[in-house]
Amino acid sequence: MYFTNGSRGVMLLFYVVVMLFGSFRLNTAGFLRVSLVILVSYFIDILLLKNYRPQSIHVNAELIQLCMLAFILLIISVIGGQISALRQKLAASKKELARSVELISEIAIRDELTGLYNRRYLLELLELEIKRSSRDGSSFCLALLDIDHFKKVNDTYGHPVGDEVLRAVSASMNVTLRKTGFCGRYGGEEFLIVLTKTTPDGAASAMERLRCTIEELQFDGDCCDLMVTASVGLAKHEQGEPIETTISRADAALYQAKKSGRNRVVAMVSGDGPEPGTTLAGPVDSTGVVLIAGQPQSAVGRCARVD
Repeated sequence: MYFTNGSRGVMLLFYVVVMLFGSFRLNTAGFLRVSLVILVSYFIDILLLKNYRPQSIHVNAELIQLCMLAFILLIISVIGGQISALRQKLAASKKELARSVELISEIAIRDELTGLYNRRYLLELLELEIKRSSRDGSSFCLALLDIDHFKKVNDTYGHPVGDEVLRAVSASMNVTLRKTGFCGRYGGEEFLIVLTKTTPDGAASAMERLRCTIEELQFDGDCCDLMVTASVGLAKHEQGEPIETTISRADAALYQAKKSGRNRVVAMVSGDGPEPGTTLAGPVDSTGVVLIAGQPQSAVGRCARVD
């Protein structure tokens, strides 16, 4: 500015352009601080020119330009601050919208009471697991878990306690199955569990651990004497088999677990029996049912483990 002589008015436009770009980052206070720096630097430039190069400056004209520049910068500061505020609000709205979409997506796939996957999303995951299994040739097992005498829990202790039981069982499943598969609420007190890349032996061991964990659950208050147990029906998915067939075999195994005394894990193998080399903890009867582990519900506090 000191050496531009008569072009100083044009050079002042450079400050205006800089201020316009400030709307991408600065708020009103920031604009005003930058404007103050520009005005002070211009005023110092006028003083220097008046003292050292008086022949190249018209003081009155420069002061008028300074006043006009101050007015323009003030307007730009106010408008630019508002634009910046709008941009920040828009960015915040986008983040809030993203969080809302994420929350809605989570609500759409989760059961509200237990926090597990709901039935619809669970079946979608099952379809993906079938495709993955077909692609890499690996196997997976499917289990149906049902809380024993759950209606009696609701009738005796009330539905709030029943809800607490559902949440406690769900939490046990999350902890026990964290690295071995996924699970969800299939309906009422029944849960569907998928154990990925797992043999029947491995699936049986995981289900027995889960059964024991549920049996050892403790509750506070008026329901401190409440004992919760669960029956599990287990089936291995065969390549090319419709998932409905696998679920039906797991349901048949669950029925057998209920029929034979509850609080146990029962596996239903396919028509030809277990795969070669597979060792199951129990004999295969004429119906294809294998008792994996468990004991009648009256055997309180003892868990039969699978070796």
